[in-house]
Amino acid sequence: MNFSLHFIIFFYIILNFPVIAVTTDSISPFEYTQQTKLRLDQLKLLPPEKYLEEMESYRKSIERYIQHKKGVCNGEFSVFILSGQKVNPNPNEDDSKDERLSQHERLLCFRELKALHVTFVNNSFAARRRFIKYQHQQLLVGLDRVREKVIDGIHKSYSEQSLKKQQKRSRSKKRRSKRRRRSTKIKKKKSN
Repeated sequence: MNFSLHFIIFFYIILNFPVIAVTTDSISPFEYTQQTKLRLDQLKLLPPEKYLEEMESYRKSIERYIQHKKGVCNGEFSVFILSGQKVNPNPNEDDSKDERLSQHERLLCFRELKALHVTFVNNSFAARRRFIKYQHQQLLVGLDRVREKVIDGIHKSYSEQSLKKQQKRSRSKKRRSKRRRRSTKIKKKKSN
């Protein structure tokens, strides 16, 4: 019973994906579902350097899938009950019955949708967290560079000031020594 229920839901989902399959480069509904789950896993590992470029694409594709899945779970599409082993893709033929999802099937569908949605939110937050840490690290690196430049500027400023002071001191020493020499020459001349 449980296997047949999953089998019916599986084919129900597959048969109701043609609209999305056309918009996703003509891939099969099963491949589209697998691609969406793969993108969901890739979102968790999204490199922080590519977060801004690719996050919107991830969000749109996964939300489009979630919206379609909501329609499936709400019974906006009909279920094709399989007769024996034969799958009838044409709902207008007599071999298949046009039915809605049972309450139990809807609950299962919504549980799966909820799990997918929670995974999307968790993976989005994980990617965002890595991106924020990456940005924070970049800001800290920039801050360190600015600090180094300021400290170098301070060192240069004080070095230039001390050079100027030393030059002034040496000039003043030279002047004093010249004055002393002159004064000693004058005193010697006077004493002679």
